[in-house]
Amino acid sequence: MSPQQYLKHIRLREARTRLLAGGEDVTSVGLAVGYDSASQFSREYKRAYGSPPGQDARSLRAAHAPLRSVEGPVRRRASGRFADHASK
Repeated sequence: MSPQQYLKHIRLREARTRLLAGGEDVTSVGLAVGYDSASQFSREYKRAYGSPPGQDARSLRAAHAPLRSVEGPVRRRASGRFADHASK
């Protein structure tokens, strides 16, 4: 692996980590990891991972989303205390 290929690999890995974390748009992530334009970043990202960065970010976040409780959310009583489902 050439130094240029290694640097590209590191940049894209960092970009993927940032996209999974959320909170940044694709353009900001591309610029933050050293790409000059969003189109250049998207092209390289798709070449490396097989899907565009925006689509990949959505699917990665969906795959790593925390599981929701089967019992549903904990509800707050009028008294301000939390009601758990076991005390019903």
